[in-house]
Amino acid sequence: MQSGRVIITMDTDWCPNFVLEYCLDFIADYPCTVFVTGRYAIDDSKNANVNIGIHPNFDRNEFITAAKIEEQISPLLDLYPASFCNRNHKLIWSSVFESVLPTLGISIDSSMQIHGMHSFQIDCPSKLKRFPINWSDGIYLSHKLEILDALHENSLNIISIHPIHLYLNTSSPKDYLSFKENVGTLEKASASTVEKYFEVGDKRPNGVRNEFSKLLHKKPKHYFTCLRNYK
Repeated sequence: MQSGRVIITMDTDWCPNFVLEYCLDFIADYPCTVFVTGRYAIDDSKNANVNIGIHPNFDRNEFITAAKIEEQISPLLDLYPASFCNRNHKLIWSSVFESVLPTLGISIDSSMQIHGMHSFQIDCPSKLKRFPINWSDGIYLSHKLEILDALHENSLNIISIHPIHLYLNTSSPKDYLSFKENVGTLEKASASTVEKYFEVGDKRPNGVRNEFSKLLHKKPKHYFTCLRNYK
């Protein structure tokens, strides 16, 4: 495994297409793995910097079975049949995933979060490889763990960003709750309403976009890599 590198990942979480497009433009010169919740106007076969993974939602499944995993994942794989990596919404996990994901063509999973430790690759008996997240916008919003403090120079670093937080430059959970109260269903939010909150976010000095920008400004481009390189 290459050490001292960063993999940027994004979880779309049903954000509008134009929000994701803004975020991909924001990091256009950097490789990125995008975990998608549905159809988006992106094509990793035409963009060497973008690697598409899937982001299924098991939040409402009381019991996770092999059949339910396939039921949730198959529609996403129909949209993106070349996808080989997975991250579950809310990082929900069960031992069942370890054996089922490889049968669906998934060789890498990143449904785990570890902070304050060197990140590492876990090789499961099923041949599934698991890559923990060691900095996320969620942990920044809740606990203000700064992105550069979370990096380890002798380890692979997985960074998890939600496009909507990058777009809005969210600075606290309260910011986002206020936004959600006004937009209702996120993927159907009107551009005018979202743009209004974008302008508010531009005035924040300590939002997710500000924090993420520190990483891009501090580290050279060759420091960044993609999950595709670890298949």
